[in-house]
Amino acid sequence: MYEEKIKEISNKFNNDYATYMIITNKKANREIYVMIDNDDAVDFIKPKFKGIMVALHKVMKSDIFKSFMRKVQLSRELGEVIYVGGQIKCFDLKNKIVKSFPHEQGDLLKFFEDKENQKVIGEMGYAPKIIDIDYDKNYSTEELYDLYDENIIFALSRLFEFYKENKFHRIPVDQFSKTVLCLNNPIFIRALDVIKRCDYLLHAQIHGEFSKEQCLQYKGKIYFVDWDLREGLLTEDLVSIFRLDNAYYNKKEFNELLKLYPDHVKKNLKYYLLATELIRITNRHMYERKFDLPVNMERIKLSEQRINNILKDL
Repeated sequence: MYEEKIKEISNKFNNDYATYMIITNKKANREIYVMIDNDDAVDFIKPKFKGIMVALHKVMKSDIFKSFMRKVQLSRELGEVIYVGGQIKCFDLKNKIVKSFPHEQGDLLKFFEDKENQKVIGEMGYAPKIIDIDYDKNYSTEELYDLYDENIIFALSRLFEFYKENKFHRIPVDQFSKTVLCLNNPIFIRALDVIKRCDYLLHAQIHGEFSKEQCLQYKGKIYFVDWDLREGLLTEDLVSIFRLDNAYYNKKEFNELLKLYPDHVKKNLKYYLLATELIRITNRHMYERKFDLPVNMERIKLSEQRINNILKDL
């Protein structure tokens, strides 16, 4: 899917080439490039393999498997692993650095804005430190930390420290309602009508793309990557953890995490969760319009189900 883009990036660096095998997940729109005959690279990508894909990871070191994979020659300077997701990330495991490039569907100015924000957040101690931002080759270099895959409550508690440093803000619901789209969908319109029963909603500077995969650790502290730093609803990062679960609010883990939140959120949970769904719908719709993408009806249906469940259960 992204081989030509990765080759274009490779051409910006030295011509000391290595062979990489390509693993493509078209459904998730993801791709991984792994340096051949490098066991550290294979071990590094293991957390990306879940469910049935775990079996695939187990055979990746075999010569038979490697013989069947698509391959490409790329500059060793990119590192041992290249991951194409929201951004293009090149992991140099030997030197413990990451080079990040904007996705081909990404906004270059937004990419640089996010990296400048990460630079500030890194200085505050909540993100890996940015070593350099190269405006000519369009990439950033940052420190590589280990994945944090332990207690998500500890991770969100750490993120809450960041919220509190920047303070909470009360946004009147009338003001909030002007920022979301209902797309003439009766379920979304009903959700907004219900939200209007609440006087205000708490906002803060949030991560914006939070998930367990964005949590790293270094010298006993938790850090976060892939920030989409913005003023947002206080529950956006919380709900993002459960983005594919239709009834996440019934889960024990969700209710443990909810204990971190102010009383206003707990007492008005229905309004906050409905508002979070409408924000997600709005952000997705704006992204699709900006890049002239087709409407993702699966996401619309998932949002409808989640909103109906919230209205019924809470």
